[in-house]
Amino acid sequence: MEPLKNQLLIAMPNLSDPFFSQAVVYICEHGKNGAFGIIINKKYRDLRLNSFFNGLVTLNNQFRKYENTVYFGGPVLFEKGLVFHKDGTKLEESIKISDSAYITSNLNILKQLDDVRDPNFKLVLGHAGWSEGQLENELRNGDWLVQDANDDLLFDTPPNNLWSCAASSLGFDTNNLIGAAGKA
Repeated sequence: MEPLKNQLLIAMPNLSDPFFSQAVVYICEHGKNGAFGIIINKKYRDLRLNSFFNGLVTLNNQFRKYENTVYFGGPVLFEKGLVFHKDGTKLEESIKISDSAYITSNLNILKQLDDVRDPNFKLVLGHAGWSEGQLENELRNGDWLVQDANDDLLFDTPPNNLWSCAASSLGFDTNNLIGAAGKA
C-alpha cells in the first residue's frame, strides 16, 4: 500500500466509534510502523482559546475573532495541543506535511499567527494513531474512504460540512451511503 501521508480519511457510516463517527482525518504520517493523523472536522463548541490557555499565551483583541478554533484531534493524548496551519506562517519547529500544511506543538506559533491578517489554522487537542497494520485492516474492512487533501477541504470548508463535502468530492452522496460495509 502506498503511504497515505497528506490524504484524508473519510469515515464510512458503519464506523460507529464515537470518536470517529463522521470524522475526517488528515494523515500526517504513515509508514510500516503505523499512522498518525488529526481529526479536522470536530470542533469543540464551548472551548475558547483565551480561556483554554488561561494566561499562558495572551492574544490581542483582533485575534479574538478566531477564538472558536479548537478541535478534537483524536483520542490519543487529547490533553496535548497541536497547531495545524498553512504555510504562510511557520516556526523552525513546524513539521511540513505538504507544500501548504504544517503542524507544530510550539505555542509561539499563535503569537505569529496573531500578526497575520487572515490566519488559517486549527488548534487540535489530541490525535489519532494506528499501530502497524491497523489502518490497513480498517481500510480493507471498508471503514474509510481515502481522498486527496487540498487547501479547500483542509482549511476553508466549514467543519460541520466537511464530512459530506469530502465524501461528495469522491462521488458519494452521504444521504445514500449504506450504514454497514462488507467484503466482496
